[in-house]
Amino acid sequence: MNRLFPAVVAAAVALAVLLTGCTAAAPSNLHATVTPAKAVSCPTVVATTAALSVLTSSSVIGSLVAAPTSITPWTSTFQISGGRVTIYEKSATGNELTPSGALARSTPWETIPQPVVVIGEDRCGFDKILLPARQRTPSPGSPAPAQTAGWVRTSDLVPLHATPDHVLVDLSAHSLAIIDTGSNRVAHTWPIVQGAVDSSPTPVGIGYLESEYVDPRQTETANTTITLTSFHSQTTSFNGNAGELGLHFFANEPANAASHGCLRLPSSSAAEVVGALPTGTPILIRN
Repeated sequence: MNRLFPAVVAAAVALAVLLTGCTAAAPSNLHATVTPAKAVSCPTVVATTAALSVLTSSSVIGSLVAAPTSITPWTSTFQISGGRVTIYEKSATGNELTPSGALARSTPWETIPQPVVVIGEDRCGFDKILLPARQRTPSPGSPAPAQTAGWVRTSDLVPLHATPDHVLVDLSAHSLAIIDTGSNRVAHTWPIVQGAVDSSPTPVGIGYLESEYVDPRQTETANTTITLTSFHSQTTSFNGNAGELGLHFFANEPANAASHGCLRLPSSSAAEVVGALPTGTPILIRN
């Protein structure tokens, strides 16, 4: 036993040296790689006592900004949590949010919730959304934005429903397709008639399906579903109304036809398939 003790001591000393060496080799700047979180600078919300106009597809609000024309298709949409909420516009510097109008849970002509599409968010409790209103009315030689956007408090939105598909319109190919966004699988495709290029071109960009209805007064649609989008014509108000882009069947289509900007579908069945898509479904229109 006495013979083993010196060996044990020697081993313990060797281990202590080894551990001491490991400690000495530790990097001196171990904590230098930790980057402190950057403070978020939130814009100031400007208060107002003025009455705010409720934004609809017929509204023209000059303070609204044009929406981006290239956005990844979304797969869900929202609705207003209460009766109406305030819409804000950010200043050019991004330092202020100023009220520009109000958005109601439903439109004056419908009782169902209107879809709210979120296209961006900040870390200050606000979401950027697409809006149904126009920035201005177009005039000859002065086209207007086809789609506008604004900001709303995140807490003012609640989920509405899923939008698993998107509509893709290729104007150069004169085609419309319904595509599953997750798998990119084409479910339907049809030829279309679009707006006259010189006088009433179909707008390009990204918007959403706003509502569906049937209007027996428009006999050319043969009592089939008309689907309205959030897009507005960039060149015309179409006899004084909102000039919204619609998707619909057109019976007895004349040869070499061109629309006032709407997209004419080749059959009543195609109109019904498009009309069955949920409101808020993305629609991408490209040249």
